[in-house]
Amino acid sequence: LDHPDAFGAYARLLRELLAGRTVVVADLGCHRAAVAAGLSVKHLIELAPLPGTEAVFHACDGPRLDGAAVPGALNCCGARAPLSHQHPTIAAEVAVGAAERLGGTACRTADARCAAALRRAGAQITDPVTALLERG
Repeated sequence: LDHPDAFGAYARLLRELLAGRTVVVADLGCHRAAVAAGLSVKHLIELAPLPGTEAVFHACDGPRLDGAAVPGALNCCGARAPLSHQHPTIAAEVAVGAAERLGGTACRTADARCAAALRRAGAQITDPVTALLERG
């Protein structure tokens, strides 16, 4: 989606390779791209609800979790493209700022990419992929 000139060819290839299948994704960027490509897509959170009662860090867009949002949290973790691709240093600074605003509060999010960025910045956060891996 960041490169509209190339996306059409990429979307056609994806439709050919994945015809008749449902794509399961764990981050909202992949979800947006799969929908834009015309694929049948489900977010992992629809298939494996994220357990817990921790506060919720809502990512920029996409599925929302039930529960109270983290007070004062900015809904940007810096992981979303094009920021993370074209300005990774700034994206990391945004993640550090978001992690600091969380103040050590354990929380959860529906977006695995967002969670990874926040964990690298020191946040205690769970996402659907991490939750499944921890279940074993």
